[in-house]
Amino acid sequence: MIFYLLKPHLLFPTLAVCGLFFAATTVVASNNIDSTEASIEPVGDTNWITVVPGAYDRALSNPLKGFTQNAWNFNEWATLSQNYFAWNDLERDASDGVERIREVSEERWQNLPPHMKVIPRVFLEWPGQALRWPSDLEEGDYTSEEFQERVVRLVENLGAVWNNDPRVAFVEMGIIGLWGEHHGPAPSEEIQEVLSEVFLRAFPDRQVSVRHPWNEFTPGKFAAYWDSWAHYQQMYPHGRQIALLNEEGYWKRNYIGGEVAYDWGDWEIQPGATQTDSVALPEHRDYIINSIRWLHGTQLRWISQYDASNPEASAGAEEMQKVFGYRYLLEEAGFPAQVQADEPFEVVLKVRNEGSAPFYYDWPLELSLLDAETREPVWRSNFEDVDIRDWLSGSGFPEPEWLPYERWPQWVGEWPEGTLEYENPAIQYTAEGQFVTDVPEGEYILAVAILDPEGGNVPSIRFATENYINGGRHPLGMIAVGDGQGGPLPADFAFDDPHTDDSLHYELLEAVLLPDFSFEIPGGDFSRTVEFDASASGADGTEVESYAWDFNGDGEIDATGPVVSHTFAKAGSHVARLIVSDSQGNSNTITRRVTVPQRLTWGGFHLKARSGASP
Repeated sequence: MIFYLLKPHLLFPTLAVCGLFFAATTVVASNNIDSTEASIEPVGDTNWITVVPGAYDRALSNPLKGFTQNAWNFNEWATLSQNYFAWNDLERDASDGVERIREVSEERWQNLPPHMKVIPRVFLEWPGQALRWPSDLEEGDYTSEEFQERVVRLVENLGAVWNNDPRVAFVEMGIIGLWGEHHGPAPSEEIQEVLSEVFLRAFPDRQVSVRHPWNEFTPGKFAAYWDSWAHYQQMYPHGRQIALLNEEGYWKRNYIGGEVAYDWGDWEIQPGATQTDSVALPEHRDYIINSIRWLHGTQLRWISQYDASNPEASAGAEEMQKVFGYRYLLEEAGFPAQVQADEPFEVVLKVRNEGSAPFYYDWPLELSLLDAETREPVWRSNFEDVDIRDWLSGSGFPEPEWLPYERWPQWVGEWPEGTLEYENPAIQYTAEGQFVTDVPEGEYILAVAILDPEGGNVPSIRFATENYINGGRHPLGMIAVGDGQGGPLPADFAFDDPHTDDSLHYELLEAVLLPDFSFEIPGGDFSRTVEFDASASGADGTEVESYAWDFNGDGEIDATGPVVSHTFAKAGSHVARLIVSDSQGNSNTITRRVTVPQRLTWGGFHLKARSGASP
């Protein structure tokens, strides 16, 4: 609940009625009222309004954070679902390509709830099940040259389908070992190098996570999934390693998540015997919350399967959901009461992240003018110089005390009882924007929202403020365009409760482009000329209109057309990039690694070089 203070000392409290928050004209005393002050101060020829919205106390089902479902096991807070894909479902043999991955993904995700995004992982081995290698690869092979070539091709194809799919939140590298968890067997150094290069290349727009980001693959370049989060026997060997990475700022640009395990070692000590115990019992819930704060955790699964009908579990889960990832407080907003069409005006926001981690994608902050009656936007524009990834949480959470233990790993962690805080509290961030509107004269609701740019640019992330209307926008006050006078929201303005708003969603692309290409070296080992064929590229709901090729990574187009050839200046490994576009301006990209053989010339004969520099 909130109230406004309007000079000279006019009070407008709010009342909560049936899930709505109403601005009222009388003061109501309440222990849980979060006061909002609004002042009108003259600034030149205009009036400047400063509003301090009240904080929203409940948890939020915000995207890309929090409790994560295992596949389709429902969780009341979840906006994420982790999905496993067997390699031989995505690629039965070498004849399958991008189209097959698209087909399998669509079949799997066709009934995905409109607010839910996925974290996919490819696997080859699942205990108790048949091995999942494609039919033309040797089962159990994780290291051969043929395996390396095919896994690179697989990941390149995955990137063409998943990298710009609005349903894909993050990607877990997987593939190697049991469940794709990078153990049984662990990835060799050679495979780590191969997978690091291709995943970074194939997924430039998605965070990719690995199990041991501190000493496997390319350190610091991948996010982290911990498969036994807050497990009593893994806090020292695993949690502490993530904490050491975080001391170098790792958490600021890499999400940290995974799952809570309930099937090995001393899990009954921590995280608790069951998922319900983990969230319902304070000795377990506090331990896990402390670990989330300590490591800047964004999301966790398996723990999401608690008994939501248990009141203690439901309440404890909500407490934990508030801690996961980001939680943005909208602490102050400033704007002019009156503006003129086609003339610039400024809006200033003050934001604080009281969560445990930042948001990891560059989603835009939107300003809008809403029709005062319908509350629908009549004008929208984004803050140009605001990057919400910079809105960091606090840091320096107390490390657990490490105590000797009679079993592996000889050390376990315990926190003291009571509430612990970050040593470096979250700071307040300022978001400033200059805007020009061309709407007709009148009075409008000024609102802000954070949009999902790949999901149709619809409101998505919600601030933890009571100033909320269904659909994801946060009204700040009234602004007059032309004649008139804006100010705080009217006394009878009714806010909605974000907890009961199930309208948030993202929109799928109506036109999907599926780039694909093959290549060959007609001259064999004695040529640096490579022929490329993109005729396998496809589309859904549109048609490919253009093909553009970049052969040296400089971002410049080197050739156009579905079938082209290119002569590389040097032998060795190169990356060819294909960008396909349609007539509506949609585009998609795929890259493939091309190895041009080295050769030597002796006595007029060309010889293939076994090693050494290219001539």
